[in-house]
Amino acid sequence: MWPAVLRHGRVTLRPIRLSDYGAWREVRMRNERWLTPWEPTAPQSWTARHRLRSFLRLRSHLRYAARTDRMVPFILDIDGQLAGQVNLGPMLRGVLRSADIGYWIDQRFAGQGLVPIGVALAVRHAFAECGLHRVHAAVRPENAASLRVMAKLGFREEARYRRYLDIDGDWRDHVGFALTTEDDLSALDATLTPRRSER
Repeated sequence: MWPAVLRHGRVTLRPIRLSDYGAWREVRMRNERWLTPWEPTAPQSWTARHRLRSFLRLRSHLRYAARTDRMVPFILDIDGQLAGQVNLGPMLRGVLRSADIGYWIDQRFAGQGLVPIGVALAVRHAFAECGLHRVHAAVRPENAASLRVMAKLGFREEARYRRYLDIDGDWRDHVGFALTTEDDLSALDATLTPRRSER
């Protein structure tokens, strides 16, 4: 399950490394305006959240959660460049066997169909390798790009959550989406089928 490296075309999902700090900070700092509307509220400034100490704490948390089977965290590389993250977690076992999925991408790579590939790789990994039955996503209704990802991959809308998560300084409504192993996964699989030009 972890560590795992998943690849499809230009997209690679891999574990976070200590050497990622410089690229991770550069991408996150450059994308502050792009990412802030979808990020959890935090007491620190954006700059403070991206200092080495914060990165080391994040990396330690992600690695511990992965080793203890609570999360499968990935760096999203595009053409060998750090371009975002995709995280499965928290993972719940027992009778639920479920995980949430979250992701972000560098604005330079947005709109190229790369996030759906990363999410599809992670969901397939969740079902085939992690033994999960369900993957859930909570998306702000204003996040048109993420709503398109959900639609493209065949995620089913299940719920509307009022004032669900503390995002960007306020409690925000979210739409709940899910896929289970019994669902029609043809849209997910189509995203991972190479086009003729890629064969």
